Amino acid sequence: MSDNKKNVDLNKVSYNFGTKGWTVIGFEIVMLFFMTGITVDGLNTIVPMMAEYHGWNPDVLLSISTPASIIALFACVLWAAFIEKAGLKKTTIITMVLAGISMIAYGNSVNIAMYAVSLVCIVTFINAFACNCGFAICANWFPTKKGIVMGITTIGMNLASALINWILSGLSGQFQISGAISILGGVVILLAILLGIFVKATPEEAGCYPDNDPEIAAIIKAEEEGVKEMEKVSYAGALKNKYVWIFGLGAGFFGLATVGIMSQLVSYFMAARGYELTGALSMLTIAAVIGMIGSWAWGIVDQKLGHQLLARSVVARNQHARVGRSHLFDQLLHMLDTDRGPDDLGRGAGSLGDNPRRVSRARRGTLFTRRGFDCGTVLAFILHSRADRAE
Repeated sequence: MSDNKKNVDLNKVSYNFGTKGWTVIGFEIVMLFFMTGITVDGLNTIVPMMAEYHGWNPDVLLSISTPASIIALFACVLWAAFIEKAGLKKTTIITMVLAGISMIAYGNSVNIAMYAVSLVCIVTFINAFACNCGFAICANWFPTKKGIVMGITTIGMNLASALINWILSGLSGQFQISGAISILGGVVILLAILLGIFVKATPEEAGCYPDNDPEIAAIIKAEEEGVKEMEKVSYAGALKNKYVWIFGLGAGFFGLATVGIMSQLVSYFMAARGYELTGALSMLTIAAVIGMIGSWAWGIVDQKLGHQLLARSVVARNQHARVGRSHLFDQLLHMLDTDRGPDDLGRGAGSLGDNPRRVSRARRGTLFTRRGFDCGTVLAFILHSRADRAE
């Protein structure tokens, strides 16, 4: 470890990211909003409204999400190659535009086959720009502040839980569900244009320092000089790396649980608890608002303790609160350094839904380093395939 690194507090909580740094954070918040809003929480509104509008079976539409996402995840594995070939920023913009076009096609589907194909495209492109590309950009800009930055950016997921169904319902009242989704697709395309103007893939390209800190910049420069001649990680090499599978399977299993819950929560409240639509949406909004606070707070704790110590403490806190958890799953939690999150709905929106993914994503940024974050992120979503939304 260099003397410079010894003199820098890498666990310091700081919000001095500069105007351009905060711009990057703002864009990632919005990108995660659309990812979660369209592919997870928005299904509470999209599926029943699309079914009613076209006279389709809602159970069939919901079941399409599983094979569509499984197909899409194989495409997601290829994004690291596209990033390597075309560059991180260009890949981000292209996938955002393609996601917007796919959303417009999705909203205007004339049959179930078109619905299924467009859904595959949406999941593929929206995960690409929000996760594969967005988190790689954040890793470039905030190499030692990933904890606090991930706590802030994942607020976008909670914002989606709080607002997306209200937005879709409001727009559908004026333009039908087809128009509502098309409008949001247009917003994503506009967002791509704005990102092309205001965001750079690395702080150096924008004339800034990583973490907005010249001391951090000097440390990173010295470290990257030392590994410049190292062989690049190939797909074959990544697939042989046990940590890729630990993080990929771990994040995937958490995704299976959280996505399955959040995509059907409104219908559950209405069918099982007797809520009206407005009441069910209000419950989701309240939970999401609590989750925003939780996401930010966990980011602070993560930054102070470090990803591994935080995750182990969260696991330990919940270890005696649940029964029936298998020894294998316990070991996976410890290896992944993350947690399922509390059972409470409010804390669940921030911790069950976001904390495991936020901690594990930040942890991957540490493992695969600043420049290799895109490869680690791509393979880490192997099982996060939005599987089985059917009850």
